[in-house]
Amino acid sequence: MAESENVALVRAIIESFGAGDLEFPFAHYDPDIVWENFSPSPAGMDEVYEGHEGVRRFWAEWAEVISGVTLDVDECRTVRHNIVLVVARASGTGAGSGASVASRSFAQLAEFRDGQVVRVRLFGDVKRALAALD
Repeated sequence: MAESENVALVRAIIESFGAGDLEFPFAHYDPDIVWENFSPSPAGMDEVYEGHEGVRRFWAEWAEVISGVTLDVDECRTVRHNIVLVVARASGTGAGSGASVASRSFAQLAEFRDGQVVRVRLFGDVKRALAALD
C-alpha cells in the first residue's frame, strides 16, 4: 500500500530536520500550529508552544541541552485520517558535557488540516500517545 501524503510529509519534515534544514518544516506547519510537549522535558521548558516562533523556541531550547540532535524513526503511520503517529528515538551530544546522549523511544502525533500540520503532541511513550486519541 502506498504511503499516505501526510505520512510522506512527516517523513520529509523529519529528514529535513536531520539534514539541518530548519526552514522546510515551516512551509508545512500552519502559522498557528500548537506544539504540545507532554514527554519528560528538561527543566524550564514549556508544555505548550504556539505558532512558528513557538516551535522555533522549542527547538532552540532543546538545542541548549542536546546539540546535533538526530531522530531515528522506528514507525510512522496514519492512526486517524488526519493524524500521523511517529515513534522515534533522539540522539546527540550533551551541550554542556559533550557526552553522547540518546533517548528511549517516544511518540509524536502530528495532526493535519488542509495539508498543513496544525498540532504536534509529544509523549514519552506510544501507549500514552494512543490513549490520547480516545
